[in-house]
Amino acid sequence: MKIKSGAIIFLLFLSINTFAQKSRTMAMGNLSYSIIDSDYSINMFDIGYNPAWLIADSKDAKLEFTPNYTNSKYDFARKYSPESSDNYNIFSTAVKPLGNAGTFRGSASYNYLSMNNYNRTIELNPYTGKGFFYADTTNGDFTYKGPSFQLMHSLKLSEKIYIGGSVNYKVWDGLKEISSYAITTFRDVNLNVGVAYSLLDNLTLGTNFIFNSSQENIEINDPNNLSITIDNIFGENYSVRLITGDKNEKIRNSSSVTNFQIQWQPAINIDVLFTGSLENANSALLNSSSATFKDREDSYANFYGVNAGLISQYRISKEFIAGLKAQYNKLESWTKLSAKNLKIWDWETNRSIVGLGLSYNPANSDFLIGVEYEFSDFSADSSKYIDNKYNSISSIDHLVKIGAEYKLLSSLISRAGYNYQKVGEDLIFGAKDLTLNRFTLGLGIKLTEAFTLDFSVDYILMKPGTTNNNISNDIFVCSATLRTYTF
Repeated sequence: MKIKSGAIIFLLFLSINTFAQKSRTMAMGNLSYSIIDSDYSINMFDIGYNPAWLIADSKDAKLEFTPNYTNSKYDFARKYSPESSDNYNIFSTAVKPLGNAGTFRGSASYNYLSMNNYNRTIELNPYTGKGFFYADTTNGDFTYKGPSFQLMHSLKLSEKIYIGGSVNYKVWDGLKEISSYAITTFRDVNLNVGVAYSLLDNLTLGTNFIFNSSQENIEINDPNNLSITIDNIFGENYSVRLITGDKNEKIRNSSSVTNFQIQWQPAINIDVLFTGSLENANSALLNSSSATFKDREDSYANFYGVNAGLISQYRISKEFIAGLKAQYNKLESWTKLSAKNLKIWDWETNRSIVGLGLSYNPANSDFLIGVEYEFSDFSADSSKYIDNKYNSISSIDHLVKIGAEYKLLSSLISRAGYNYQKVGEDLIFGAKDLTLNRFTLGLGIKLTEAFTLDFSVDYILMKPGTTNNNISNDIFVCSATLRTYTF
């Protein structure tokens, strides 16, 4: 069954910028709830995305500068996918406590993304769980580039009440420099407002609301004045073919997410966070008419999700820390042809995750090691009415993470990690019995009393369940973070 990256890619569609650059934990195999880390604490800001808690989470000023490079190579992928991609990103963020005026956080980034030999599609991301595509008939390189900005402020109104808000803005330009010369302008706006209330000294309730709006304008302006073949594709087998010169279409997305958090500390050495969310989103393919200057809706997809989670950390002693994770996600979607009000596809996914973790830091030692294991039970049902296809799948997945760090010198820390994951049904690349091996290395360097540098490399090797050992997807990530706490 092809659910087109379903729940996973849809979470990107509803995405919020991650508030923390987790440079240390990424180099340690992406450990999370089994270790203590200032960039990933068990609270409603780092995990619950509630900006109201920024003032409680970030007590000190901080300025970071992070360049990042990601190279991906795909031997197996879905139909409308590139053969490889290169992603260059420069990210900077600043956090500044302002006393009674609260805490301010600002960030800016610039991204350059090259999709190499992109197959037919002229969308930034064709796999968002919707049942329609917009494509030409060529393979070619697609480049996207542009900045994004975030402003966030958090304020403590009283001893018990916290409020906060953020605004994100991103704009990218894209070009597929072959045949259709498709020019894309991608604009994304994200608003996030939250409130937290300290019911007791050890119990805080929080909620935040996130609204996201994005639009992708695709202009076909052939400089050679040739006829261009464009397809509006529905399902897997049907399309409307257009032979045209210049053309303009839009993909308009919007989403809203309501999050809930309960932050509880039943004992001085135990932290617990309960989270829940309700998500609603839609995506529409619009045709622009030169005669009426109005947009006509061709296709429409709707998404609805329910999520619940629990993360807990128990500091057993100075040497041992235990962590627990439980998560449930449900996502439903349907797609229709708007002109005929005809439903062509609906699907539903369910995923349950249980994770356990333990870390050990021997007394009077500069060594730390942690391990986490996660068990995932996934199921999906799909009804593609337009293709007369009805499918159900289920998948039992396993993930093991191991990470360690060692203080080589007073100013130098080495880090390493390894992940092993087994996925029965992979929705991102469409593989069965996928095996993932991930290797991470990193260094933490104290340059001066005012500056530190974290460096990490990450290599991911994915292989499907096939007898051909030469088929793999490879991802390489290189990142560095320069940080200062005095500015």
